[in-house]
Amino acid sequence: MRKILILMICVVMITSTTALGFTQNTEIDNNSSLRVNEDIETWIEKYGREDLDDWGRYCEQTPDGGYILAGSSGPFEPGDDAGEMILIKVDETGQEMWRQMYGGDDIDGCYSGVRTNDGGYLLVGYTTSFGAIGFRVYVVKTDEYGYMEWEKLYGSDNGGNPENTEGNHVAKTNDGGYIIAASTRDGFGPENYFLIKLDEFGNKEWDKQIGYEDLWEVPYSVIQTNDGGYAIVGSVKSAEEYHHHNIWFVKTDEWGNVQWEQEYGGYETEEGRDIKQTPDGGYIILGVTRSYAYGTRDMIIIKTDEDGYEEWVQVYGSSGWDHADSIDLTDDGGYIMAAAYYITTAIGNDYTRPWLVKTDERGYIDWEHIYLEDNFGGLGCAHQTADGGYIAIGSITYDPAYAEKDYDILAIKTDSDGETESLSRAREK
Repeated sequence: MRKILILMICVVMITSTTALGFTQNTEIDNNSSLRVNEDIETWIEKYGREDLDDWGRYCEQTPDGGYILAGSSGPFEPGDDAGEMILIKVDETGQEMWRQMYGGDDIDGCYSGVRTNDGGYLLVGYTTSFGAIGFRVYVVKTDEYGYMEWEKLYGSDNGGNPENTEGNHVAKTNDGGYIIAASTRDGFGPENYFLIKLDEFGNKEWDKQIGYEDLWEVPYSVIQTNDGGYAIVGSVKSAEEYHHHNIWFVKTDEWGNVQWEQEYGGYETEEGRDIKQTPDGGYIILGVTRSYAYGTRDMIIIKTDEDGYEEWVQVYGSSGWDHADSIDLTDDGGYIMAAAYYITTAIGNDYTRPWLVKTDERGYIDWEHIYLEDNFGGLGCAHQTADGGYIAIGSITYDPAYAEKDYDILAIKTDSDGETESLSRAREK
C-alpha cells in the first residue's frame, strides 16, 4: 500500500509540473534603487560570541514591539562549554536588551521555540550534557526576562534508545501545553518520528513513536490541527535507498494515533521542512526537492486538502543547492518563506545567501530578496509583524573562505515588500 501511494502522488506531481508551470527565478536583482517604506522600522543586525558559531533558529515578535531570538552558540565539540542554547531579546530597532544561555558541560543546542501563555519562552533542542551518552531532547522554560524556571530531558519509552533522541520542533497546544516533534533511534538503527505531549509544567502526558521498522523517518515540524490532532512533516527513506528521501506527512488524533499518512516525491530526494494549516482546512508544506529542481536542489511548497491530497505545487530556486526551513501564512492569504539561495561568485566560489520569498495564495511570487550578497548564510525562520513587515532569523559568516567557523546569528526586519535600509552588510557589534 505504501508503494502504491507514492506512485500515485508522483504521477500527480509530474502532471502538476506541466499544468502549473513551476515558478522559477534564477536571478534576483537587489541592485535596483531601494523603496523602503519609511513608516515601517527596518534593520539588519547580527548577534553572537566572538570566534564561536552562533545559529539562529527561532524568532517571534513580542507584545512590547520588540523581538525574541533563539538558537545555539558554541564550538559544538565535546568538552567544557561545547555548546549552549541562546535566547536574545531585542527592541523594535534590533538593539539587544538582554541575552541568556542554557545548557550543561557538553553539547547543547536549540532547534525551536515558542512564546508561552504566561509571557515566558520555551526552547526545545538537544543535549549530551547531564549524564547523557548520546543525544536527548532538552527543554528549557523561562520567564519573560529569560530566567530559567525549569529544564527537563526526555527520551523514547517505546523501544527507541533514549540516548539518541533529539527535539526538532515545538508547538503550543490548545490546553496550554506543548507538542514536540522529535527523532529517535535504537542505537545505530533507523530513526522514527517521536511525538512528546507535555503539560504547561513540562510533565509528560504521553509519547508516541511513529514509523516503520525498516525505514528512516525524521520529523522537522509539527502543529496542532483544527480537530485537536496533530500534523507532522519530515522525510522518509529506506535503508537500501540511502539517498532517496520522500516528504512524509502524518496526521494523528489528539493522542498521537496515526489517522492517515501521505508521501510526496519523485526519483530523487525530497524533504518536508515545515507545515501550517490553511484557512480552508488544508495544509501548506514547505520542503526541498531534487526530483523537480531546476538546479541541484530547490525549495518546494505543496498545497494539500484536509486529507493531504495535493492541490498544487510550486518550486523556486537557483542553479545550485538551495535550502528552505520555514513557511508562515500572511494577512493577505499568501505565504512567507525563509531560505538560503545558492550563488556562484565572479571568482567561481559557491555559497548560499539569506533568502526571503513572499508569494500569493497560489504560491506565485509577489517578491523575493537575497540579503548580504558578500557573505555566506541563510534564513531559518520568518513571520509577518504587526506593522505589516517581516522578521527573519538565520546565520551568517563574513569570511566565506572560512565558511565553517565564526557564524553569527542574523536577524532581518523588513518592510511589507521585504526591503531593508541596507542589503549590503549587517552592522558590526
